[in-house]
Amino acid sequence: MRKFLLFLAVIPSAALAFTDSDLDGVEDSVDRCPRTPLFVKVDKYGCPIKKRGIFYFKVGLAHTEDSRFNNTLTNVTFGYSYRRFYFSLTTKYYINDSIRNKSGLGDTYLFGSYSFYWKKLFINPGLSIKLPTASDNFGTGNVDFIPSLTLDYLINKKFDAFFYYGYVFRGSDKVGDNYTVSVGGGYKVAKPIYASLSLDTDKNGSNYLSFFGIYRFTKKYYTTLNYSHGLNNKAVDHYISMKLGVKF
Repeated sequence: MRKFLLFLAVIPSAALAFTDSDLDGVEDSVDRCPRTPLFVKVDKYGCPIKKRGIFYFKVGLAHTEDSRFNNTLTNVTFGYSYRRFYFSLTTKYYINDSIRNKSGLGDTYLFGSYSFYWKKLFINPGLSIKLPTASDNFGTGNVDFIPSLTLDYLINKKFDAFFYYGYVFRGSDKVGDNYTVSVGGGYKVAKPIYASLSLDTDKNGSNYLSFFGIYRFTKKYYTTLNYSHGLNNKAVDHYISMKLGVKF
């Protein structure tokens, strides 16, 4: 289109009904940005299209069931992605807890990551920071740092295999550091449905079999489901979480 307009530019303007001085494809009479540089995408008014990021809002309900305790909590996440960067803020509120026998605010997590591809391998290093916002002993009262790395290999259009490693640097000497490792695979069941299974373990020797699924109602609305089943005595018996999300 630009080359065609450059050709037209050499023809006297009197011979043309269409005049476009900055060659952006929008006529001067309606061009609100008359000095747009070449090769810059513009809107119908001739102004550069600014690529903004995507905002996310997720709200969910989670339940943990074990022979030693159980609790139910809500979580809310605000997220923002721009090109290869993603940032989020997540906070929790415990509706009930069998150990404390009351409700209360949980800790808040700040998360940031940068993602890129190397051939078919998706690479996503990230950092999560736990802020001690919990009340009534629902948290440790310290700041934790959790660097992580996710690797996801796209086998084909349907299948992928992934690996996750996250290390928790505790802000207190009373609670030791920890790490989590996950290995699994996923399958795109249909266009709006994706599901995966993984084996998870941590430094304490807790082993889990985990399921994750996502269903996209539309391009804007979606829901996710997580379920983890403990495989040994050190692991929590059951954990389930469901979230509803919207992006805009």
